[in-house]
Amino acid sequence: MPVRSQLDHTIALDDFWEASSLDEQRAQAFAARLLAYEDSGMAVHSFTPPGAPIALRPVRDRLQRLFDRRRSQREFDHRPLRRRDVERILAATGPVHDGRRRPRRVVPEAGGIDTIHVYAVVRNAEGPLAGKTVRYDHRAHTATILRPVPDDAELRNLFLFDIPTLPQMVIVFVVDLAGVVARYGPRGGRFALQQVGHAAQNVGLRLATDRRKGYVLGGGLDAAILHTLGLAHTEARYGGAVACGR
Repeated sequence: MPVRSQLDHTIALDDFWEASSLDEQRAQAFAARLLAYEDSGMAVHSFTPPGAPIALRPVRDRLQRLFDRRRSQREFDHRPLRRRDVERILAATGPVHDGRRRPRRVVPEAGGIDTIHVYAVVRNAEGPLAGKTVRYDHRAHTATILRPVPDDAELRNLFLFDIPTLPQMVIVFVVDLAGVVARYGPRGGRFALQQVGHAAQNVGLRLATDRRKGYVLGGGLDAAILHTLGLAHTEARYGGAVACGR
């Protein structure tokens, strides 16, 4: 690919990320847009093809029951997460460590490039990570403490929480596009977002398995969150977050 063309694609990807990011001013406009939205209420979706649909047999196996247990739950109590809860939720975002030389991946990675990096704001939990903001190393299954957890008012502002009780922990996905875009070009941006979705799905399934609560956060102040994680002067992008608790 010519240098100029590659540069144009990189700029376009940066423009997309910037246009979809939120700061305090944009967050207000985002909230106003949600309040003003009205569903068109079409009786038949425009994608529906002609012809009679064919009924399929229901699925009632163990995995389907796990899917059925998943809920987007935004009410949390005041009990701390157990230390083991924190460890199990973090492990859902990385390889399975079972004593093998090369751990099995539980989140697909395009080209084996570490595009997604996981951080956690452990607001209310037992164990050594309690009250700490940490970076999770999915290869070594370790967590490094960065700073204390922001106070509740700052957390509400950072992640645009509008719920009465805050979650015990927030899992944050940070995207490093450099490697995946260098290898795949602009389409690497799509792969990065797919990987965020895979990791968030794994967290949701872990919460459902352990009968914990949580939901995927639709908003967040991109630059402020990256600053909180110590990434303000890097090429990192805020990829999304999952509120976790009980």
